[in-house]
Amino acid sequence: MSLRCILCGHETAHALGKRSDFSHTESLEWSYREAVADVSRFDRPIVRCATCGFQFIDPLYDESDLAALYQQDGYFRSQKLWRRHARKITGRGRKRTVGSLQRKFEAVGIATWKESFLSTKQGNPSFLDVGCGLGTNLVTFQEMGFDVLGIDLSPYQVDYVTQRLGLPAQLSALEEFQPSRQFDCVLASHLIEHVALPHVFMDKVLSLLSPKGLLLVETPFLADWGRVEGRYADIYHSLFFDHFTLTLLGSMHGLQLRGVSHVTWRLGTMYHVYMLLSFNRSEVLDGVDLTRSQLEWLRQCYDASHDAISQWGRKQAGNIWQAGWAYLRHFGIFPTLRGTAAFLRRKLMERNGFH
Repeated sequence: MSLRCILCGHETAHALGKRSDFSHTESLEWSYREAVADVSRFDRPIVRCATCGFQFIDPLYDESDLAALYQQDGYFRSQKLWRRHARKITGRGRKRTVGSLQRKFEAVGIATWKESFLSTKQGNPSFLDVGCGLGTNLVTFQEMGFDVLGIDLSPYQVDYVTQRLGLPAQLSALEEFQPSRQFDCVLASHLIEHVALPHVFMDKVLSLLSPKGLLLVETPFLADWGRVEGRYADIYHSLFFDHFTLTLLGSMHGLQLRGVSHVTWRLGTMYHVYMLLSFNRSEVLDGVDLTRSQLEWLRQCYDASHDAISQWGRKQAGNIWQAGWAYLRHFGIFPTLRGTAAFLRRKLMERNGFH
């Protein structure tokens, strides 16, 4: 039985298997059995849309599921991992940590965007961090000359940001946040993979973004360059994006991809790859409404380009640009996929022992 895709809307989504079929939760450094009382409740099927390739759990979490996940001791214990990381922003490693984060954001065009912004407006650009956590990104953007504000659902994290870091933050859910202004730059870092309705999420985020503003979205990269273990392991995640599906979501809301960067993160003995994408409003694109055949074709172009990259060689190089050109031409992001190709090629060479 086919299911309706929550991204493209076509009834072409089929189950790939349960979450536990792809991950080995017993062998993870941090076991989810310590976080929730009933792991089987969240061991749900992963489905993939045959049209656009989007992947998500079915059924999606409802309010009672979310309460069981986030409002118990296991979740708060898991946050200790991130608290240890956040301390680097206030300790001796502050300069190094901020510098590393700045380079990550500069890779998706934040510096050139800010330069263009300052050429037309006076004063610092405003920055909103949706789900600001313990404030590492707020510190980074303040260092880069932004007027910053964070919102978060956690009283502990908001108190940490305001009291420990001395930065402005508000206790608020995204859907309840009603500011008196729009922001020049909005960041949603490791948030979109937790939501149930991606289009509703995008509508709300864009209502907070100024017309010439820059949207930054960071989320785990679904493919993770071939590693199956850990791909669906995070029990808190319900949506799984790659470059194509996240770009498609943005395009459906009148956004054009500006740049992409990748970050490798080590948690215990496992490595994960995150992707950071930047978007700006398109002057010629007011949302895309593609037919099923057009979407399938574009998805095939994307898959073909990455398949060719993973088998890099002179013969495959032509296939990359041939298959990828239609995808790039449609979304207008030639530099983006070119950068992705270079990253993938470097990773493949490292794996094969070349430097």
